[in-house]
Amino acid sequence: MSYELGHKLYSDYLSDHYTIPVINHGLPGSCNRRIIRSTLRDVLNYDSRTFVIVQLTFLERFQKSAEKNHWQFGDLFVSENKEILQSIKAFDPNNTDIENQYIEMILKNNSSAVLFDELMIDILMLTYVLKSKNIPYLIYIHPNIIDHSQVHESDFYKLVSNDPSVKLEPMSHLLNAQNYYYDGLYNHLNQSGHKKLSELLIKLINSTNKRN
Repeated sequence: MSYELGHKLYSDYLSDHYTIPVINHGLPGSCNRRIIRSTLRDVLNYDSRTFVIVQLTFLERFQKSAEKNHWQFGDLFVSENKEILQSIKAFDPNNTDIENQYIEMILKNNSSAVLFDELMIDILMLTYVLKSKNIPYLIYIHPNIIDHSQVHESDFYKLVSNDPSVKLEPMSHLLNAQNYYYDGLYNHLNQSGHKKLSELLIKLINSTNKRN
């Protein structure tokens, strides 16, 4: 989930379209491990009346212990389940030296193929839980994180790609006009981008509901 002060998010547009409450548990800058972990935590309290939407992010975001969640934006994102891990991004100019050393260590010991397979395993774990509770879902990726030269080597990818409710073709390919973003570094959406993304998601949600 991207955030720009004073703008509506795609979740707001979804809420307007379906005239139902949308519970937004996204935090800017989260890594995929945090996204999937917190989704698993939250869906334990939900049932089949809930539709779960998960937006995944770059592979090169990692988590480490923190006394206070670095991505807790005051009262903007209020949650009774406070996070104790912060996410840090590779190639972020705001990283401290120790954060960059931490990232270098992870990348040195984990190839992009390994990181990709870990994500696929996490997705499978999440979908199994959602299916066990009969909760409909849509899981998609916004930035381009897939190296297609490695995809065909991954048995986990083949399992995930068989799930019609998991979309691994990056949304950024559909939102390729520059006027949908307010920067080009992390694919942060502007107001027009959030509105366009919501329109794409509505089509995917409706097609998923038809299958269910």
